Amino acid sequence: MATSRVTLRLIKRKKQSLYQLDYSVDGRRVRQTVGPNKRDAELVRAKIQSDLLLGRFQIGTSAKASASLAAATEAFLKTKKNRIKSTSLTRYRNYFARLQSFFTYLFPPAAKNIRLIQPGYLEDFIENAINPQDPRETPWSEATVNDGIRAVKALFKYAEEQGYLDRNPAKSLKAIRERSRGKADFFSDDDLARIWTTIDPHWVDPLKFIAETGLRKGELISLTWDRVNLTPGQEQITVESTDDFETKTGNSRSIPLTTTAIKIIEGRRGKHATLVFTSKESKEIHPDKIYHALKETLGKIGLQGDVHKLRHTYASRLAMKGVDLLSIKTLLGHTDLKTTQIYAHLSSGHLRDAVRTLENATEDTEAKPAKVPVG
Repeated sequence: MATSRVTLRLIKRKKQSLYQLDYSVDGRRVRQTVGPNKRDAELVRAKIQSDLLLGRFQIGTSAKASASLAAATEAFLKTKKNRIKSTSLTRYRNYFARLQSFFTYLFPPAAKNIRLIQPGYLEDFIENAINPQDPRETPWSEATVNDGIRAVKALFKYAEEQGYLDRNPAKSLKAIRERSRGKADFFSDDDLARIWTTIDPHWVDPLKFIAETGLRKGELISLTWDRVNLTPGQEQITVESTDDFETKTGNSRSIPLTTTAIKIIEGRRGKHATLVFTSKESKEIHPDKIYHALKETLGKIGLQGDVHKLRHTYASRLAMKGVDLLSIKTLLGHTDLKTTQIYAHLSSGHLRDAVRTLENATEDTEAKPAKVPVG
């Protein structure tokens, strides 16, 4: 039987023109849309033509060999369930939902059969994530893009290992270069004073506590009395995962309390049996409530920022007092010192003092008279 010839032609549409392949398999005509990129379309055409010539095209008869992107994704996510944090699993799902939407629209055959996915398709996906063609989609930040790339690479590595693929199209996918995150933005003491005198009094304690401890919003909301130590001289709180709460990094840390933070905690005693900070209804604080309470106040007094800026304020004050970045990293619960580097410029005065100390030590050594041997 003669081998079918795979032809390629451009199909013009109102929104976007797409390339289409036309060929026959066992006497059945197949028309397959392969996206807007001619180079990628030609690669798919060549692959299918090769499979037809070598009699391999029917390799897709098993479930794995003809698996859709959605099926491979679900299989991958099942292996992650109960092995990674629920927040990480949700993040993976969000990345893969965007990936699925991209392929369903631009490369439908590849969405239906993961073996048809080419490296160039994934490069196009990353480009689209940075500069989405659909105005309804939000552009990904550089950090989100690189996290998404790691997730995609993990997905396709799994797919290759499990036999869904003969080759891994994400193997050559590279992280993009992230620009410097710049300098930390924080509230001045005057800013804070204006916030505390303007905001609804109910929110002063929890928000001021964030500025005094550097807690994340979720960490504050979930803080319970069993993780508070007010023993004189040992006052601190412990941030750790529980059955009802999971820290961002999965790690635990202890934060010594300032005098102001201690006073806030002591003032909260007896207000709730379990939670240190509560809503006006004495229930767990809804994240949106505390967020909007601060945003509305900032709007009234003409300041920019949000709850997270209070965490930056805590770290910035530490840096300006000369606390080293490694200690700040530990107190904030960062996993990478690079994240803490945004506070480096604030400790320049401390660095100058350190250099002067070295100079003073040199001067003292030079000023000492040399000992004359006694003969």
